[in-house]
Amino acid sequence: MTNRNQPRRGQWVGEYLNHNQCRFCHGTRLKDFLDFGLVPLAGGFLGKGSGIKEFNRERKYPLIIAFCEDCYLVQVRTIVPTEVLYKDYFYFSSAIGTLVKHFQAYARELADLFPNTSERLVVEIGCNDGVFLKPLKQAGFKVAGVDPAQNVVKPLIKDGYQVAVDGFNPKSAGIIKKKQGLADIIVSSNSLAHIDDMDQVMMGVTELLKPDGYLAFEVHYLGSILAEKQYDMMYHDHMSYYSLLTLEKFMQRWGLEIYDVKPIPIHAGSRRFYVQKRGTGKRPKTNAYRLMKREERRLHYDKYSTYADYYQKIEKTRNDLKKLLKSIQREGKTVIGYGASGRATQIMSFCGLTKADLVYVVDDAPAKIGAFTPGNHLEIKSSAILDDPKKRPDYVLLFAWSFYKEITAKHQVYFQSGGKFIIPLPRVKVIDV
Repeated sequence: MTNRNQPRRGQWVGEYLNHNQCRFCHGTRLKDFLDFGLVPLAGGFLGKGSGIKEFNRERKYPLIIAFCEDCYLVQVRTIVPTEVLYKDYFYFSSAIGTLVKHFQAYARELADLFPNTSERLVVEIGCNDGVFLKPLKQAGFKVAGVDPAQNVVKPLIKDGYQVAVDGFNPKSAGIIKKKQGLADIIVSSNSLAHIDDMDQVMMGVTELLKPDGYLAFEVHYLGSILAEKQYDMMYHDHMSYYSLLTLEKFMQRWGLEIYDVKPIPIHAGSRRFYVQKRGTGKRPKTNAYRLMKREERRLHYDKYSTYADYYQKIEKTRNDLKKLLKSIQREGKTVIGYGASGRATQIMSFCGLTKADLVYVVDDAPAKIGAFTPGNHLEIKSSAILDDPKKRPDYVLLFAWSFYKEITAKHQVYFQSGGKFIIPLPRVKVIDV
């Protein structure tokens, strides 16, 4: 069923597709367990100079999360067209120091595994602004990237990187294969969860990957979302929430197998899955793989009952945050947000935060300064304002809470001067000196 931009209760509802089949196995036994109602796009920031006209015409979309009883995939049922999601994408990985360091270390790790880097081709699905391609190239690898966000990858292309402005599919894989040959490694970080048609991705992988090559992809882990009540990772861009049990079933369909998994200390709980072609790969399954599979069975990630009471759990965090903000307001103190991200949009939307709760939001990415947050239209300012004694707020609600250490280290002047940070998840708390 498709909705075509009709106003509903004074709100404009954008066009979307409501899935009745599972994205992975195409089964029809989907059971909804979380309905966020009408919400703005997590990355739908309104540009500089936006005003009442643009605010009033902003689209919102239903956001429903479902569980597949056949393959256990947790997924967004309501899908927004790709050209809407990524027309003006505001996420720039290189603006986050933790990610820069992560990918520099990852590139060194791969260089140690493949001494003859100049003979190896690494292809990245969802290369963003080149935060990983750049250290890979510096390490001597041949590299290629694929990403649909034209405004983000344009500088990379200008610098001579081979980047296809597209989704990863047989077409883009074929172009890379023709120009640069088969890939030794296909990598992806925090991208595969953003893709609706994963069949196209896997067709591209099987087309482009060498028989003895491997796929290594990082995704936010379903277990983290459940254990730490990370509803802030649930939005239209993040269409799938991965577990090992789900991925095993999916990879089997494509003649692939998972042989290893590693925890990744970014995005508040990611995992890197290693995948090879069945029958041609030489890598044995690891103890980490076996232990993770056993743990997911123990925690019943394959049962609907595990998800049925999730709303009640996250509702408590919402109520606790709103209660705290109201008490701060009564004291006449000011609160701002830190981190103009999809996670911020989701927290503000779910908690109903408005200009009465937050004065503005700050961010480290220059491209976002002067823009406005989706839904509640808070102005985005530079995070440098925290170091200005005449302008700094009393409290900072840290939407980028998983980067807490990096942010507090960057703003020690604010922190040491009595500024306080509010951590919204997995439980609400105030951090001060």
